[in-house]
Amino acid sequence: MGPTWHNKMLSCVVLCLCVVSCGLIMGIIKSSFSFVMGAALGVYVAQNYQVPDVKRLAATAFSMANHIEHTFRKNSNKKDDD
Repeated sequence: MGPTWHNKMLSCVVLCLCVVSCGLIMGIIKSSFSFVMGAALGVYVAQNYQVPDVKRLAATAFSMANHIEHTFRKNSNKKDDD
């Protein structure tokens, strides 16, 4: 006795799911390729070159901006606000 239509339908569904899941996996690999390569390049550069500490540079820039702001801020008069 040959395969019934249930078996044929089930095999078609399984085949479609395999094709879709394979496409999703390939899509994930293709989309994450640039991220993985960027991370690997970043690790290589950080280990082999003198990369400045970004947190320290940002803190210094913030401190300088804060100092300039306080130095050149206009004095506010309370009498003008009333």
